[in-house]
Amino acid sequence: MSGYKGAHLPQIEWFYEGFVYQFIGKANLKELVEMRKDHISTTDFKYYNQEARNEYYQYLECIEKCMKILISNHDPEFAINELNKKQKKEERIMNEFKDRIHQRLGKK
Repeated sequence: MSGYKGAHLPQIEWFYEGFVYQFIGKANLKELVEMRKDHISTTDFKYYNQEARNEYYQYLECIEKCMKILISNHDPEFAINELNKKQKKEERIMNEFKDRIHQRLGKK
């Protein structure tokens, strides 16, 4: 993955909108399928309170969205390239901002 160091898999980092659970974002497709299968097969669901039920659904939704992303974007290179472009753009903007601040303060 050519030096990529992100919090999640590059495809998830680039395409997922919203909060991704840390342990889900690093999982590959096979692991996500197993997580989903284990999660759906739980027998204790009927004993969950409302908050736990909501978290259960959010967790399941996150798993399924990540699975869809990995199925439709199996090659991470596009996401890595886009993330690198975004990072370079952010660095350029930050450097320009710092330069303007230094110019206004009379430094440089």
